[in-house]
Order: sequence, then C-alpha cells, then structure tokens
Amino acid sequence: MGELKWKTIGDSSFLVYELKEKETIDELAKGMLENNDISVALSFTFSQLDDIKELIFDTSGVQKVSVDSVDSEKEQKDKENLEETLKTYCLKHPNITVPQDCRFKNEAGEEVFVVLPVMTEQVARVRAYEEKL
Repeated sequence: MGELKWKTIGDSSFLVYELKEKETIDELAKGMLENNDISVALSFTFSQLDDIKELIFDTSGVQKVSVDSVDSEKEQKDKENLEETLKTYCLKHPNITVPQDCRFKNEAGEEVFVVLPVMTEQVARVRAYEEKL
C-alpha cells in the first residue's frame, strides 16, 4: 500500500494518495463514495495523468485528530460505526482500506475518515476470477 502525502495549493490543504503500480481502483466502491454523501468518509477527487493515479482528499474545513488523543473505547465505537455506515453502501474490506492514522473532525464535530477504494493486484485477480464464474 502506498502512502498519503500532504499537498498545499494556495490556502487549501489536500491529502493525496498515489496508487502503486500493482494497485487498482475498485470502481464500484469509488462510485459509491463519489456519488453518495457518506457522513463518515472524507470526500475525494480521482485524478489520472498518464500512468499516475491519485485520490485527492480536500481537508479544508476538517481538523486532523491525533491518534494518541482518542481512547481505545471511543476508537472501537467509532470503528464499529464506520464499518456499519460503510456496509450500508456495500463498502467493506478488501474493496476499501481505511488508514488508521487518517481521522478528522468536520465543522460539526463529527469524525470523518479517509476511505480508499483501492485493491491490491491479488484481490483484483480474485475478483476477476469470481466474475467469470
């Protein structure tokens, strides 16, 4: 899995995930995340220039939450809420990844997370095989 990097353009900050060569976008998950207002997921834009594919998360209006500042009980509750909400939209592992250190609070004080609609090459091959059955 690749890494998330911060980029600043003008007064705006963005968190950018560049897909590695052997990773692919799960188009269903990407569509669900782009076309629905999912309260627990930070919105993103997909960009592709030649072979470079990026997911760009606009972090304007949200504040990063330090992993150390969240107690384990709250973290577990938030994780369960995140999984339940994403499941409502047919979003679950291995079709998505939620990096542990990418937790934010929006202007309403609600927790939002970076949700990556990214599959490894191995998962993509298994999915392609299943679709042929």
